[in-house]
Amino acid sequence: RPPEAFGEEAGTLARTLLLAGPVRLQTSDPPTDGYGRTLASVSVAGEDLAVRLLREGLGHVFVIPPEDADLRPLFRAQEEARKARRG
Repeated sequence: RPPEAFGEEAGTLARTLLLAGPVRLQTSDPPTDGYGRTLASVSVAGEDLAVRLLREGLGHVFVIPPEDADLRPLFRAQEEARKARRG
């Protein structure tokens, strides 16, 4: 399959931030999804990694119901990137 748009850039930024640490994982409740995958948020030096990637225009919000997390920070970051024409 062809790579996702901005996938390489997102991977590069994520690796750079993760290596700079410290990294904190916050598991969800329940901690796994129906496929057995771990569900967690990732923070680097106190900053949510998903929000950072969205703010840089290197991703988009994708919601799989049921979702009970507060998604407003994600949507705000995504909108900020759109307004700034990033990504």
